[in-house]
Amino acid sequence: NIAAHLTMLHGAIPNEILPASQFMFVGPAWSISLEWQFYIVAPAVIWFAARQWGVALLMAATIVGLIAYNRGALGGFVLPSILFGASQWFAVGITTRMIIPLAPRLSRYPWEIIAVGLLLMVYSHGIFFPLLVWAALVSYMLVEQAEKPKDFPFHVVAILLDSKAARYMGERSYAVYIVHLPVIFVIVYILRVVFGLGSLRLFEASLILAPLVILISSEIIHRAVELPATSFGRRLSRRAPQSAVRTN
Repeated sequence: NIAAHLTMLHGAIPNEILPASQFMFVGPAWSISLEWQFYIVAPAVIWFAARQWGVALLMAATIVGLIAYNRGALGGFVLPSILFGASQWFAVGITTRMIIPLAPRLSRYPWEIIAVGLLLMVYSHGIFFPLLVWAALVSYMLVEQAEKPKDFPFHVVAILLDSKAARYMGERSYAVYIVHLPVIFVIVYILRVVFGLGSLRLFEASLILAPLVILISSEIIHRAVELPATSFGRRLSRRAPQSAVRTN
């Protein structure tokens, strides 16, 4: 258990202690380490967020931690895999989840505003790209459902995001993200070392095999890990209020 917990927290270790710690076990798993750090502090965050003074304290702690991270006071990191390094994105996600139910609905998609945002992103060397993607998706969610099919470009976007194929891949996207590099490494090793393929043949075979193996692997992870874990979490959340009532 100790080894498992240390593995999940490897992204929080600076390079001065463990060089390239974010990629030490499975490269894409640095984001799991980041999420695990948030899960550890989430109960405290929820407790503080329920109090007006607690919200102010959380905001101050986030700003101070982010400044400390940007100045290197927390150590060196190749990626923002320590919680304070990505705290602004957690704040954006939490705030979005809280305000979307209260936000006014849009009668049409704001193409002009998104286009202006894209132009500003180009002139700012793309530093606002994540926020632009966030704004585009939030705008998509706020457009009234009945209005979506009436706008041809928006209808195309709706097909890409809401079709059965898009939802199928979206549900397995994180599993694809986690397994894609290990699968590619193993396939390339087997084709090169075991079968001795040259560069061109290796590329052609990998181009065919890798997507197939990645999809199969992600499907297995989705069914064997993600769905049972989601079901377990829902059972816990249903029992939590009842337990609280009995305790009180």
